[in-house]
Amino acid sequence: VPGRSQAVSGFRLKTLIEKLPFPSGAIAGMQAHYAHFVEFDPSYTEASAVFGAAQTDHTPVAVEALQPTTAENVWTIIATLLRAPGETGAPHAPIQLLDENTDGEEAQDLAANERELWVLPRCGTISPWSSKATDIFGLCGLGCVVRRVERGVVYRIAFAQGFAVPQFKLSEHRQIINAGSDRMTEGIYEACPAPAQIFAHAEPRPLREVPIRDSSDGELARPIRSIEAAQAEPSSAADDQGAAVALLVRANRELGLALASDEIAYLVDAYMAELKRNPTDTELMMFAQVNSEHCRHKIFNAAWTIDGHAQTRSLFDWIRATQNMHPEHVLSAYSDNAAVLEAVDAN
Repeated sequence: VPGRSQAVSGFRLKTLIEKLPFPSGAIAGMQAHYAHFVEFDPSYTEASAVFGAAQTDHTPVAVEALQPTTAENVWTIIATLLRAPGETGAPHAPIQLLDENTDGEEAQDLAANERELWVLPRCGTISPWSSKATDIFGLCGLGCVVRRVERGVVYRIAFAQGFAVPQFKLSEHRQIINAGSDRMTEGIYEACPAPAQIFAHAEPRPLREVPIRDSSDGELARPIRSIEAAQAEPSSAADDQGAAVALLVRANRELGLALASDEIAYLVDAYMAELKRNPTDTELMMFAQVNSEHCRHKIFNAAWTIDGHAQTRSLFDWIRATQNMHPEHVLSAYSDNAAVLEAVDAN
């Protein structure tokens, strides 16, 4: 279900154009709108009828509280939830019905000088927007109708006359990927991807252990039944601190843990000397997140020196100093990842 208004401000579009790998003046214009994706529950059999209702009236108006008893009511609830307040215009593109056999990335309705980029949540992930929107759909009576809702942004790029429209895949160009998406959380496509990519449902993977107490076979991780089962199994080789460190360094790189060398040494000592078992991949990932700079502010709270002179304040102390010097209107700050400001009377 395409959006009805501009998804990105003019300033951000101008900034994006400047970051793309095309000469100045090559892009005549760029538009961006949201694309909403609604995954029907497998038990719901009226998806085609809902699509028919959407084709008949793309902007239905709910004059009273509705129950999802008919396809028309279901579409009215969906359309109402996906519209911003005051939006009455038509969607930026046709509403489409995709099924599991629909092939992805088939560009439609583009002029000869136009290309599109679809920026969606990374395949296999669920965006924060999706989690909240899906909950709202359920609270509005669609819990047995809609399985999940997702959202992306569609950029339509119009190239200027006299400039050769690029024939390479924009979605594979490194500079375009970096400029137009967040590689950690988003994927970029030439056109609407297949439903299987948008709503990928992965089965939970088995728990694995990183065998630092027996790394002779060179295996990074192996499945285990449970932590208790792993704890009951004796090590088949004498504990080798050097080999354990080397394996955790490899796990740090391949699992993207971003652990420092002292943290790796701490983990080796904790599991080999105290717990006397191998760590699991889940434990290592949790340790990496809880002990990250984002959570612990290890760097910002650390002692530091300038030209050999120890500083009396940490970097975080300097951040707090502004509020300490000007505390007016601040009711709470640097507590529970939030701040509370004194507001004016709105009446």
